[in-house]
Amino acid sequence: MSYYNTTHLTGFELKESRRKANTQEDRILTFFEKNADKAFSPEDIQIYCMMANRPLTSVRRAITNLTNNGYLRKTNDMKPGIYGKPVHTWEFSHGQNQKELW
Repeated sequence: MSYYNTTHLTGFELKESRRKANTQEDRILTFFEKNADKAFSPEDIQIYCMMANRPLTSVRRAITNLTNNGYLRKTNDMKPGIYGKPVHTWEFSHGQNQKELW
């Protein structure tokens, strides 16, 4: 699972939080697969995957998990972020070194 239970949830709340985290990663991975020839920042993903109601840190966590599991690759390309500072972009890794996601 990709939900980090730092708030010590239990029962239904924990189950629901895990489900939402997995759904978010599924949505992000599907987006990258469909746009495999482009690189995107976490801010881009928040917009294009219609996750404006999710914290940017949650989107970044999902991208990190997908990167750690070999589905995404961090590029050397940067673009202006929402605060005007450069941010990295990620791209689909085309199946290189992928681990089982769930």
